Amino acid sequence: MKHKLLIPLLAAITIFCVQTATASTSDDEMQWSERALMWNDFQGESVLSGSPSYLKSELNLVAYQNTKDGNVSFNMTAVAKMYRTKSFAGDTAQQTRYHQLQFDVLEVMRRRLQNDLNSGMTGIDADNQLKYYRNLYSEQLIAIDTETENGKNDPKLQEWEYFTRKNLEEMGLPPTPTVVPSDFSYGLFIGIGGLFPTSTIKDYFNGCFTFTAGLTGGYKNLKLKALIEYGQPKFNEPNVFGLYDNAGRDAQASVNTYASYLGVSVNLGYSVLNTKRFAITPHVGMYWSNYGW
Repeated sequence: MKHKLLIPLLAAITIFCVQTATASTSDDEMQWSERALMWNDFQGESVLSGSPSYLKSELNLVAYQNTKDGNVSFNMTAVAKMYRTKSFAGDTAQQTRYHQLQFDVLEVMRRRLQNDLNSGMTGIDADNQLKYYRNLYSEQLIAIDTETENGKNDPKLQEWEYFTRKNLEEMGLPPTPTVVPSDFSYGLFIGIGGLFPTSTIKDYFNGCFTFTAGLTGGYKNLKLKALIEYGQPKFNEPNVFGLYDNAGRDAQASVNTYASYLGVSVNLGYSVLNTKRFAITPHVGMYWSNYGW
């Protein structure tokens, strides 16, 4: 399965690699896909004598970068894993079953998230969906604890086990998509800013809010940006050019309270760093502005 995506998604995917580089399997971690839980997987310690057992598990996103013949692609996958040294269980089969059920429910969430990724979801949307399934998993754990009495109610535990395994069988194992970023990008932006005159200009015009709209485009690391900015600054001195008649009266004063400010900018940039929430792109270009009344 392949998706053709625009280059802004490249940054979003790349940050996944940075953020989840530690998500790879280690001696302390075990993914659901490896095998069923065993009692010796729980290597944590009880905080107090007689304290309940617990499973430390996590749903996460991982992206693997692949480079072949100079072409870059990414495999995005959802991962369900548990931490051995942060999990504790007594030496009873009932407790192991109880935590296996919790782990199986996490796998259900992982498969649902993977299906969302397979539809083309990436970047911030994927992060938000990850948070959604994490919250949903927490709610499911509360329901399991309540109905099974923390695994002690065997009939209820069997019900949860049956329906969870049935859910896993019906969903099957979703494939892992290959994401191929496009070399081209485009965008639209709007916003509100401020105009703050300096030097002698502030003697004639006050500051004001400005409304900005623009377009962005790019090819690989090259970025083109164009914007238009509009505001209405108030006159501090209506006779801007200082023209007076023979009687010393204003000869060319504005009859309006506000002037019109228009700014136009076009510039070209090159991205030296681009992540999901942070970018460095030096630009060169021009900015033209005009006061009118």
